[in-house]
Amino acid sequence: MKRLAAIALALLAVLAAASPVAWAQAPQGGAGVSRSVTLYVPAVTDTGKGDVIEVTVTLTFPGNGSVKVENDGGSVGATTVNSARMAFLTASALLGVDWNTLDLSVHFHSRGTLEGPSGSFAIALAVAALLLPLPVEDAFKGYAITGAVSPDGLDSSVGGVPEKCRAAEERGLTLLYPMANKADASSCSGARPLTGLLSGLRLLANYSAPLRVDVEMGYPEAYAEVMAREAVKMAEYAKGNLTEASRMASVPREVYEQIEGLASRALDLAGDKPYSAASLAFTALYKALALRMQAELRDASEVAEFISSVESKVDELEGSMAASPASWQAAELLSVAYTRLADAKSAVLKAKTLLRDGLNDNATSEASYALARLESVRTWIKAAEAVNGTGALVDRGALRLLAARLLEYSGVAVNYSASLLESIGRENPFTSRDVEAAINIIDYIHSRGVKEFEAGDYVSAIGYLRQALSEASYYIFYFSASREAPDVLNEYVNELENVIEALATVNALRGVYSVLAPSYVEYAGVLLSDGDVLSAVRVLEAAVFSLVITRMLTLCTPSYLAPKAAGLGGPRHPGAGGAPQPGLPRAAEAVALAALAFVAGYAAGVAGRVSRVEEAVLSRL
Repeated sequence: MKRLAAIALALLAVLAAASPVAWAQAPQGGAGVSRSVTLYVPAVTDTGKGDVIEVTVTLTFPGNGSVKVENDGGSVGATTVNSARMAFLTASALLGVDWNTLDLSVHFHSRGTLEGPSGSFAIALAVAALLLPLPVEDAFKGYAITGAVSPDGLDSSVGGVPEKCRAAEERGLTLLYPMANKADASSCSGARPLTGLLSGLRLLANYSAPLRVDVEMGYPEAYAEVMAREAVKMAEYAKGNLTEASRMASVPREVYEQIEGLASRALDLAGDKPYSAASLAFTALYKALALRMQAELRDASEVAEFISSVESKVDELEGSMAASPASWQAAELLSVAYTRLADAKSAVLKAKTLLRDGLNDNATSEASYALARLESVRTWIKAAEAVNGTGALVDRGALRLLAARLLEYSGVAVNYSASLLESIGRENPFTSRDVEAAINIIDYIHSRGVKEFEAGDYVSAIGYLRQALSEASYYIFYFSASREAPDVLNEYVNELENVIEALATVNALRGVYSVLAPSYVEYAGVLLSDGDVLSAVRVLEAAVFSLVITRMLTLCTPSYLAPKAAGLGGPRHPGAGGAPQPGLPRAAEAVALAALAFVAGYAAGVAGRVSRVEEAVLSRL
């Protein structure tokens, strides 16, 4: 442990010596300050041969968020430009830096047409290294880097890895490639797999000590009480509906046992893992409701009446949701309520369509889902009311600016994920229909966020845009890595867990907390214990964005944030499995991880420019 602490302190000293605060000390009247790094990105030529391209990445402060991509002659494709922008926003967001105060320039030292996303991870890693004061020229020496970055920082699979590996070896370089391409690199001598930006930074910093940090994550006791109470209520409601369904019709034994098992497990978990209990109880409820209503409704007219009744309940609840949250914790929870309500409305529309097609049972199932979803909406509303006014206080101005930042982030992610997923669909025609459906889902969620923002419903917009980012990241992961070996999937889980710990550390140092993130981490643990790795990844990615967005909030005008002394302390629910209460990490390893918090100095140094940045952001929307 002494050696580990020494390594951690040494890394902290290196980062502190060249803290990003230096960026904020750029001459106010001059041209600013730039940092550059040259790296090597492998590619596959039109003839199918591997090649290595020298790329120079430059960050300039102060800037306005512009991204310029060029080469030595020839055209630069839209996917390459958008990939560079995705890399820029992803690295900045994960490190808590306002991308609108920087400019990015990417120069490919090559001729001909540039197209494709496989250089995006290398660019994101370069941006992160430049923001963190790593000795970048030495750090990148000897490596050729390929991979497609996800909006949450994961390193996603690319094509042509064997050819890229041979090209790197011919140049005397070690290939760094996505973990999801591990099977493709089996014959590649000395190549190193990466799971994401954090593992890449660890490699560049030559830091190999474990990053298992005891970050103190938890949530307010009032929130836990609401979740536990509503979980019990939904579970018992599910059991009652299941009993009624089995009385009116024959329910297959395996179906009965599945629903009964979900409800019983929810009751068992309500005390220690209330969010997980509520999630399981909701699933049990809508399945039990569907069985009961399918047994009870005799013809299409009764199904239509049931759908109409549910629609009225949805409209009534929507009309009562006008609220102005006083704190970030309440706004975060209320944003989930809005997205869940939209989920219910979509289910009602699906039910109507299915009924018109004569699919009565399917229509009943969708309407039952909507009815159950209303219970979860009420749960989130009650939870938001329970924590309103505690933690960091926030007003409409802060929420507006935050939603504007997310609109830009999500918009780039939607376009980037669409091009990336389309290329996957072209390579594997068996998944093309699924890929198209995923693209449509992501686009729909983002479009709802845009509409909510334009209507001035910023809390709702934040919920949709957070969900769009999460879904874009998940579908990229799903189509890139879901069929890989368990050891590969577990490496990505470890990357996400480490990123969450890093983000939670920085947020704790800033005195802001996400209620959603520890909830999602808790539920991911339950899913992992059940062997459902893909669902756990999806939930962990949602946790990453909850923390990123919470950190992003602190980049708003300082006057928008007013930490309420009484609200930041006080009793907290221990969370999953006795997780510690919110605060700073205790483990010695956290010292190195907490060094990322020096980036916060950068944001503080440019606070005077925030109002100008706000106008720049909003003027582009």
